Amino acid sequence: MGPIFDGAGLNVTVMSYLDNVDFGFLACGELVPDLDDLAACVPDALAELRKAADHLDDRAQQRLPDGA
Repeated sequence: MGPIFDGAGLNVTVMSYLDNVDFGFLACGELVPDLDDLAACVPDALAELRKAADHLDDRAQQRLPDGA
């Protein structure tokens, strides 16, 4: 988890190791009462990001000369 300090309403920590990406959420309940909803959006957001990255990779592959 990330650091706790005065005045922070939300901390999102992302760590990766090998084939895993892990997210940690720490929030002030008064400022971020729907933290569970935010965390629940992560899988869909990652899928959207993966789709966009795959699309860019496909476009880059189309631009490579034959035999590259």
